[in-house]
Amino acid sequence: MKMLIPILKIFPVLLLSHALDVNGKNNRKSLGNPASSKYRDHFAEDGGINAIASANSPQAWHHDGKTYVVYQGDMNAPTFTYYDHRKPKGERWAAAVKAGVNPLGNRDTHGAPGMLIDKQGYLHVFYGSHGRRQMYSRSKHPYDITEWDKMPPVSPNMTYPNGAMLDNGTMVLIGRQGGHIRPWVELTSSDGGNTWSKERPIVDFRPHALYGNVKPGADGKTVHFTWSLQAKGGLIVGTSAELLYKSRGDYG
Repeated sequence: MKMLIPILKIFPVLLLSHALDVNGKNNRKSLGNPASSKYRDHFAEDGGINAIASANSPQAWHHDGKTYVVYQGDMNAPTFTYYDHRKPKGERWAAAVKAGVNPLGNRDTHGAPGMLIDKQGYLHVFYGSHGRRQMYSRSKHPYDITEWDKMPPVSPNMTYPNGAMLDNGTMVLIGRQGGHIRPWVELTSSDGGNTWSKERPIVDFRPHALYGNVKPGADGKTVHFTWSLQAKGGLIVGTSAELLYKSRGDYG
């Protein structure tokens, strides 16, 4: 029997309050009262059941008065909009634009997008992977969501992409190398996404699984990776650890 995936409204409060700025720093600004009649209570009506996902990040990024947001829209396609904090109320949300086609379609919601904005202002989005090719699109113009280039897949076999920007312009992408118990790996690009390094394993607890999250260090030179371990044959045990490491794309 085919499972129907409901279409959901997406509410902006959590995304905006936890957005990253252009340097990857946390951006926590007051949202006023989103329930007020002066505010729209949602910014999309085509969100899938896993429109945003905690295992993939970032999904919002703040720069120069705009908060860029990516989510899984119709057919779980990576879909962009932005919130312009400077415009009059009622005109702040931009029209949504698809940045690519999700090969998982509506059969699998694991391919939620993660995004980056590089030092030149280009937007990068990683999406459509669940133990398969890591799809990748890049904006044609800086700080512009309207046109996108489909780039070659950055990995033949990835799940849960998480990105971070270093101050020297290096992009770091960390994700699971395929299926449930596979190790988590790192890739880097120092040329705006034109080429990517080979995958480098960073955490491996086989035969156990883990679920991780990535945040850039405040120094702009390091990356923090935290995870919860899922013991073989059981539920997530609730233990958490943190790995602070220097990416090989760092200053050396």
